[in-house]
Amino acid sequence: MQARWSILLLSFLALAAAGARQPAAAESATHYYIWGEVKNPGAYPHRGDLTVADAITAAGGFTDVANRNRATLTRGERQLILSREDLTQTGADGVAVMAGDVIRIETGAITVAGEVRKPGDYGLEHASVRQALIAAGGPTPQADLDSAYIARGGKVIRVDARQILAGAAGVENPALEPGDVLHVPKAEARVTIAGEVRRPGPYTLEPGKLERLEDLIAAAGGPTANARTTRVELRRARRAGERATVETINLEGPRADELQRNPVLQSGDHVVVPAARRGRSLSINDVYQIGILVLTLISILARN
Repeated sequence: MQARWSILLLSFLALAAAGARQPAAAESATHYYIWGEVKNPGAYPHRGDLTVADAITAAGGFTDVANRNRATLTRGERQLILSREDLTQTGADGVAVMAGDVIRIETGAITVAGEVRKPGDYGLEHASVRQALIAAGGPTPQADLDSAYIARGGKVIRVDARQILAGAAGVENPALEPGDVLHVPKAEARVTIAGEVRRPGPYTLEPGKLERLEDLIAAAGGPTANARTTRVELRRARRAGERATVETINLEGPRADELQRNPVLQSGDHVVVPAARRGRSLSINDVYQIGILVLTLISILARN
């Protein structure tokens, strides 16, 4: 008898559990879900032409700390990564939402990457370029602050990080949004060459390769016919703010002194190939003056 009651009790519990699950299954067939950093997260009735952007609007929009550049949409066993465009586009261009979909809006963070001392994610209390760079320990010696940029979704926003860090007057210190990536690239090793070469200008040194003066001149198309290769100038700044040293190099010097004749280049070097000296040609005015002088001498001699 007791066994029969136990079986009946178990059957009742099973039916109750099935009944409890049924509304959830029915709801998932007619609703979608949006969680995370929206103002009114929860389950919402589905309609046929719904997009992710519509769903966010229906949930009251983003919170102040929402990541507006990235979210996830779970559909069955698949998970889709949503971009900034996916979160904002409506109509035919938007990402369609199906019944049962789960949209999750993540909490935003600011990422500082590249040539900073402590790259990583930082909270929204560091929501400007200057604050974020300071929080990340500042730039490394290899940082190219003039080429820093903010990656925001599919957009790249250039920033003058050097002037911003210096607190220069009149320079905008842009606000950062959740999900932004502030990237400080590594500076390229550059040298310049001017004067009597075929292609003067800036050149980038190849990383890990010892490039010499003759390599640079060859890359610049070689010296012109008017080049004075015995007096090539190599100008090199030892440290930032110091005056450059100037070394005069004879490219036609003895091969035995290779290091002095063909030195290894360093980032920031400036090479000048001067023009060869030539005798000064006579102008029309010079000829006229000489003629006057000759006539004057003839006149003096004739009087005597």
